[in-house]
Amino acid sequence: MYSDDDEEFTLSSFSKRKNVTPVSSVLKEVIQKCERQKPKQINIMSLSVQHQGNHRRLYELFNLLTYFGVTINNGRGKLSWFGFSSLLNHIENTYLQLESKSNSATIQNIFQLETSPHLGQIAEYFMILYPFLNVNLLNIKSVSTLFSYGVPDKKQIERRMYLALSLLETIGCIKHKPRSGQYKLVLDVSGMVLKAKASRDGAYCSHMLSIDYLLNHPSKSAINDIYAQRQFEFERLTKV
Repeated sequence: MYSDDDEEFTLSSFSKRKNVTPVSSVLKEVIQKCERQKPKQINIMSLSVQHQGNHRRLYELFNLLTYFGVTINNGRGKLSWFGFSSLLNHIENTYLQLESKSNSATIQNIFQLETSPHLGQIAEYFMILYPFLNVNLLNIKSVSTLFSYGVPDKKQIERRMYLALSLLETIGCIKHKPRSGQYKLVLDVSGMVLKAKASRDGAYCSHMLSIDYLLNHPSKSAINDIYAQRQFEFERLTKV
């Protein structure tokens, strides 16, 4: 619970090194320090003043963290740190919802973004694509093509995706080699993949005697190979 008596989180170690320390290093230090201390009073304005030149990235970072529930908005421009456990829980809940949606929707509809998507939605959908396709690497251009489906300003989606992935890499969820365009998931999603598989298997067993279900859904052998189908469809849709 936030209280005015809580000590305000600071970045004093960077206050004399403005415009010298790389932005990514500052953001990583913020994250590591917050996760250790679990501060109840984070004033983004104060942090941005302490390290001028990074205020925009700090706002973007905490905007993303608040989307995932890692930080909680207490009002009056202050946040409190909850913890990274909420990020994985948030992604798992959304992933299971999208898996359920896949029973009746195409991959374009499942991963269709809003016209002006939140950075958090872009970041979340990108990370969910890994377990959804059962792959370790994703190409940003291919994913951008998928996410831009039905969106008028495709360039805007691509720009925001680069920003979202930069923040995800700072947080430690993904990593990539410079100029490769390939991103690897670092976050452990094995648990949610098993839950999704159990859910699909249960759905098949509960409907296996339904004629209507059998007419409108693939066979069990096809369900077991569902990832291959998804990967094929993804490559077909995003092929340049």
